[in-house]
Amino acid sequence: MDQGMISKHIRITAYKTPILKELITISKRSSRPKIEHVNQLYNVWKHFPGDEQVSYNHILNMSINLSEYLSGSSTPTNPNKKFSPKHRTGSNKIVKNSRQSFLLGSRQTHKQSIRFSPETKNIALNVSKKKIEDDENLLRPSYLAQQLPSSPDKSHKNECNCKIADIPYHLYTNYIISFNKIFISCRIAAGDFTSLIKYNIYAILTLGEDPNHFPSLKGGYSKLNIDNNTCGKNFVLASRFLNTQLGKGNVLVHDDSGNGMSCVIVMAYLVKETKISYLSLLELMKNIRPYFKPDAFQEKFIRSYEQSYRRS
Repeated sequence: MDQGMISKHIRITAYKTPILKELITISKRSSRPKIEHVNQLYNVWKHFPGDEQVSYNHILNMSINLSEYLSGSSTPTNPNKKFSPKHRTGSNKIVKNSRQSFLLGSRQTHKQSIRFSPETKNIALNVSKKKIEDDENLLRPSYLAQQLPSSPDKSHKNECNCKIADIPYHLYTNYIISFNKIFISCRIAAGDFTSLIKYNIYAILTLGEDPNHFPSLKGGYSKLNIDNNTCGKNFVLASRFLNTQLGKGNVLVHDDSGNGMSCVIVMAYLVKETKISYLSLLELMKNIRPYFKPDAFQEKFIRSYEQSYRRS
């Protein structure tokens, strides 16, 4: 598929995402989307369970229908007609393979005409033909793993193995919050679909930039922007999320580096709920996240929960 078609395809797909109750975000301005972007989408998609792959192809088919709808075709009966290899000549020929199926949504079971709801038609009508043809912004929806977060700092690779880690707090206390587990990681690991399946992650608490999102995560995602100034207020929300979701399944807490506020919030939560001493928990966390070093404010914040249960 040539760059122009990829550009148009991704933009149309992005415009379609309001149906999935998610907003689109605009990435850096680019005259043509990079082929690496599409490759990354495909690499994530091919790890989806079979039913989600089918669903995703269905969405791509609707995108192509929208393309015809907006370009003047009132009854788009064949969503693959415009992009079919037989309609292209010379160097533009495409070899049929699984990657083409991903890009074009060409599964046989979804070639039938799709009836749009009034909501869908309104979205289509609100996006002008000129904008679809001329706007070269690469739009990236934040659902179905289509969002590609920015790359981490160069130092990140030296400080993180980018893996999800269990927090075995039960080794230090007789208080067990739940038989389900708390995990911690950096953003990269939180966006690794294979790892989420491996550790049976039910829900994710994000402290910072979003990872890739996956619809199969039953407990969903919660995002909080926490820094030293908002620690107290947002800790209540984080605790509420953890209490609710741990009763249903394993929960992953992450920030961009995996060595920042995710460690602080998890430590404060465990001190508060299980009465582990600060020093014991710090030793545990350093075994899991050796580059985590709480500053004076963060240490004081965590210790405040230790002092509160000792007074009670």
